[in-house]
Amino acid sequence: MGLMKKFSKLKGNSESNPTGTIKGPVATIRELGIDTSDLKFSLNQDGTVNITGYVRDQSDCDRICQAIKAMPGIAGVKNKLMVGDCESDPEQAI
Repeated sequence: MGLMKKFSKLKGNSESNPTGTIKGPVATIRELGIDTSDLKFSLNQDGTVNITGYVRDQSDCDRICQAIKAMPGIAGVKNKLMVGDCESDPEQAI
């Protein structure tokens, strides 16, 4: 099941009503002007979202986590983001 379908079910929308009224995490983050190409999101059954990948700086990391937490139906964020590009030292994990 795709992430958007999971968000729809979490919000209580039926699959027969694909109106596109639910904005997913990628669209939410892009609206902040943050590149999402190095990010991955997964929704857990408990309503938390795992975020993995690389961000430019700590400010982007903080903004991403705040925006995802503010999404309707999200119980929390499991932040596994790393600051820097994918060639950076993995010890920089946040």
